[in-house]
Amino acid sequence: MPTTVLVHLDSPDRYPLWTELTPGQQAYADLVHERSGRIKTSGVRTSPSTRPRVGQTVAFSRGSTETPAVVGTGDTRMRAVVVRLRVWPLPGAEPVTCEGGGAGLAPGATRRTGAEVCSYTYRWTSSGQEFRGAEDTFRVTALETWRIEISEDAGATWQTYREIDLPTETGIQVTEVQTLVVPLPPAGGA
Repeated sequence: MPTTVLVHLDSPDRYPLWTELTPGQQAYADLVHERSGRIKTSGVRTSPSTRPRVGQTVAFSRGSTETPAVVGTGDTRMRAVVVRLRVWPLPGAEPVTCEGGGAGLAPGATRRTGAEVCSYTYRWTSSGQEFRGAEDTFRVTALETWRIEISEDAGATWQTYREIDLPTETGIQVTEVQTLVVPLPPAGGA
């Protein structure tokens, strides 16, 4: 949902007004508006399982591996680079954070942590939870942090224009292993 934030003109954190952009930046902004260039979020995915069991460690990563294309006009270029992913695996839980868009875990992987791994181990099932009409599903929310970079020398050097946080969410079902204990017949065959 869009919000309005008041920013004073003398604030060092405010974004430049249109009239304060260089001619190259203005041309780029026109091009972006014309092409409706946007960074798209597509939820988060889990690995090695999309439906983990209680006690299984899962890793979260961006739902899309696509990197937005570099766009520009003349010598001015702009690109977006994913910097960090923060994931709240349960409503009210502390977030797990990783560099970039998060790395997936291969089945049987023994390394489950690291700067690029947003891993979490669920301690209970999602039974009784609901997310967007799906029963027995936890809501998982995430923030993708993107750094917008500008080059005014056709991509030879880049400088940070700003960072933005894009929210996304998905659902995850966490199950438990069901076992059936069958007593052995008494010794002696009876």
